[in-house]
Amino acid sequence: GVIGYFIVAVILPTLILVWASLLRYYVPFSPDNFHLVSLHNYRLIFARDDFVLALKNTMITACVAATASMFLAAVIAWYLVRRATLMARVLSVLSFMPLAIPNVIIALAILLLYTSTPLHGTLLILFLPFMTRYLAFTTRVMHAAQLQIDKVLEEAALVSGAGRFGTFVNINLRVLLPALLNGWLWVVAHVVRDFAVPLFLATSSTLMLANLIWGQWELGSMPIASAYMVILIVIVVVLVFAGRGRLGAGQEQ
Repeated sequence: GVIGYFIVAVILPTLILVWASLLRYYVPFSPDNFHLVSLHNYRLIFARDDFVLALKNTMITACVAATASMFLAAVIAWYLVRRATLMARVLSVLSFMPLAIPNVIIALAILLLYTSTPLHGTLLILFLPFMTRYLAFTTRVMHAAQLQIDKVLEEAALVSGAGRFGTFVNINLRVLLPALLNGWLWVVAHVVRDFAVPLFLATSSTLMLANLIWGQWELGSMPIASAYMVILIVIVVVLVFAGRGRLGAGQEQ
């Protein structure tokens, strides 16, 4: 059943990853090998300066890219719902197109376009491909949510003296907050775990956790790479549960 699939596809792979992260060299799981278990890899990781840099860059990139993506998606969704024009239909098609383009191609295109500009080597060049890649999903989430907002609410705000921007922020964004947060969490989780974009675009000053994991894998240090992966999983789980908890508290109020 579903529980069995979840155990086989999620729980067991995660547990074997944790097992590998606790070893200095990989050996198959067995009670006879428990004496090899230690926190050596984690002590090495937390003592590295590049880990602190990569963690900071990963969190900044994920949060900024998710926030910008959701705001842009909210604006596009509002336009698609409130403006039934040819431009709106064109915008709908354009916003959905990135779904058909692999991450690798988007990252390579961004690299070729901005490699000789001041953006190269900055975190900003990492925000762009993530925003592009996930625009198709975020616009669909916000479009479905925007359809549930009656235009009367916006008209009442405008009649009361609120400007267009004030109406959008105080009516649309406030009502759409649950959808915004759900989409934000989805984008953050995908940015944190993405490998293609950091491998193409990150530099020594903009390292992300994906770069450190790939570097250890290339060196054949599977236990250390596994420890990085466990840390990555913990970060995503904490972010998702914290966000869902905040969303649940907001809905109760």
